[in-house]
Amino acid sequence: MNKQGFFIKFLLFSLVSLIVIVGVLVFYSAKTIVGFTEYSVDYSIGDYVGFNLDGDAIHFGTVTSDFKEKRSLVVSTDRDVDVRIYVYDIDGITVDENKFFLGMGEEKTVNLLLNVPHGAEMGTYSGKVLVIYRKP
Repeated sequence: MNKQGFFIKFLLFSLVSLIVIVGVLVFYSAKTIVGFTEYSVDYSIGDYVGFNLDGDAIHFGTVTSDFKEKRSLVVSTDRDVDVRIYVYDIDGITVDENKFFLGMGEEKTVNLLLNVPHGAEMGTYSGKVLVIYRKP
């Protein structure tokens, strides 16, 4: 067999292997994830404390540097699930419990914790909180 024939067979084998691996991962993800909810979250750092009571997102309002605050999020489900909570694209916000099991009809309150360090730069910060429900 010449080098060109070997290379073509190797390339086809690699391509087929990649397609199979991606297909298995997509199939597995579709079978294990039963739902998700995404929330927008934001806060502003200023020289005063202000409230934002709008219901369109999880708002911490305007805070000063060296400030701590919490907001509660109620997670519920209509089936048995493992729950994972991720915070992304925003610094200073963590979740007090980001991995737990919920039985059918149960609910759990988790806290989103804002910790603004001393000397943080003034401005508006925003990101997302993603709640993923998986089969146990």
